[in-house]
Amino acid sequence: MAKRKTRGKAGIHRLAVAAFRVLTVFSIRGRFMLITGAGIPDMPSSSQPRRSSGTVQPEAPQPQKPAKNEYTLLVNRANPLTSDHVVETRSVTYNGQDSGKLFDVRVADKLEAMLNDAAAAGYPMYLVSTYRTIEYQRGLYNRKVNQYINSGYTQSAAETEAAKWVAPPGTSEHNLGLVADIVSSTWYNEKKPYQFKLEDRADLLRTGNPDEKNRTWVLLAEAWDQTLLRNKLSLDLALEMGMEEASHSEHVDLYYDGEY
Repeated sequence: MAKRKTRGKAGIHRLAVAAFRVLTVFSIRGRFMLITGAGIPDMPSSSQPRRSSGTVQPEAPQPQKPAKNEYTLLVNRANPLTSDHVVETRSVTYNGQDSGKLFDVRVADKLEAMLNDAAAAGYPMYLVSTYRTIEYQRGLYNRKVNQYINSGYTQSAAETEAAKWVAPPGTSEHNLGLVADIVSSTWYNEKKPYQFKLEDRADLLRTGNPDEKNRTWVLLAEAWDQTLLRNKLSLDLALEMGMEEASHSEHVDLYYDGEY
């Protein structure tokens, strides 16, 4: 009996650790929960020397590079698509409705199957952004550049800052037609979560822990929890249990341009 009980606690601990490896934040009216992680320790690199245990350790198998195929295409700033890149797409239909979102015809049915299976299991998901033409991507990028220029940035500085948030045309994987931004039903709540980025790292929660200094912070909207207690209690409990992966959090009242 004691052995079975210990195993159960270990299973619960592993499950909790896995759950807290993901940063989450939720909201209700003007009150949010501000949260960040204390940082997940870096996993040891396979290239680092291992400590000797007195026995010869076998060589770890080297990961095999995936075979090059028609779906393998690296796209980033160092490997932009050419302006004449063509993708054959069709609209994705799921939950019995035509979404109007375009996806590569070769895999659109796979995306539809995943979305329909998730809905059937009680976890509906929704497409927000799928295929984007390079011209459309250019419009998104230029709009961000203009926002920085209107704030007093030079053209060069505006382009540099804009590229931190919006991929320049031809460098976004969305231009491939093989990438989709998917959200849950919370996306459609009236009050949405926010993410903001500071100029310098800061410990906004005043924990006194240097590891809590971050530039990027998230405000989670607890729209479905009228008590505002569930996530807070879970996170605080994880901290009391000594889970290093657990995040500190505090409820905050958010004012944006003077509006609560």
